[in-house]
Amino acid sequence: MVSIDKNQLYRSLSMGFYSQKLERVAAALSFDDVLLVPRFSSIIPREGIDVSTKVSRNVALRIPIVSSPMDTVTESEMAIALAEEGGIGIIHRNMPADREAEEVKRVKEKGLPVGAAVGILDEERFRKVIDAGADLVVIDAAHGHSENVIKSIRRYKEIASIDIVAGNVVTPEGAEDLIAAGADGLRVGLGAGSTCFTREVCGVGIPQLQAIAWVADVASSYGVPVIADGGVRRIGDVVKALAAGADCVMLGRMLAGTDEAPGEIIERNGMRLKKYRGMGSPEVIQKLDRYSKLVP
Repeated sequence: MVSIDKNQLYRSLSMGFYSQKLERVAAALSFDDVLLVPRFSSIIPREGIDVSTKVSRNVALRIPIVSSPMDTVTESEMAIALAEEGGIGIIHRNMPADREAEEVKRVKEKGLPVGAAVGILDEERFRKVIDAGADLVVIDAAHGHSENVIKSIRRYKEIASIDIVAGNVVTPEGAEDLIAAGADGLRVGLGAGSTCFTREVCGVGIPQLQAIAWVADVASSYGVPVIADGGVRRIGDVVKALAAGADCVMLGRMLAGTDEAPGEIIERNGMRLKKYRGMGSPEVIQKLDRYSKLVP
């Protein structure tokens, strides 16, 4: 009779290709998993505090807040209000290119900084928002670590000397590739947004704090700012994102209920609400309302 060492058998079985993938999986953290440890401080509250930062290599901010390029969050009114406070708004692209350019012009007429979102290899829109005076352009793509996004960065850089923020990425490899292509800022996050179902539908993503830290480790060595995009549900999450390595934080839901947001106002049970919806695909959103929600 042949004697079988069960422990050896189990070890050999666990060394297969698929088992090894699971064995390599490491724990990763998001906002609700972490609290910051308080330390001794000599800072006087509300005095001498400097939170100035950069959203891209050449665009500086007084506060680390960026409004998301969503059609229920950022048009010129939001961008003006946020820029007056020291942040920056990114005009969404779910509108004709001429109208997006007009929204950019309204902000620039106030002498304020503004960004504009464009799609992949959308040269016409890119040229129009540049001519309108945009200070930076955001390549708006859910999965930024892709051949087409890299091609877009290179092509846009050939057309104009302007800061390009690219993404979204969540890995060191993604950060390296987009920076090598010419990105001046990186947008970080996949599936973390309050109206985003990428993780549930596709089964892909990285917990947001881990993604920020991974990307920041790479980007900081090149002097490229990191924008944490998604998953911020409380003010404390902004602090955690900055502590994890983000240079600024992109907000959607937290701004969608403000007077300056362009979302439709709805009366319900005596409350004034504003519609807030995800931007996974403008074409789909125009036909389907399944990603919409209401925010006070």
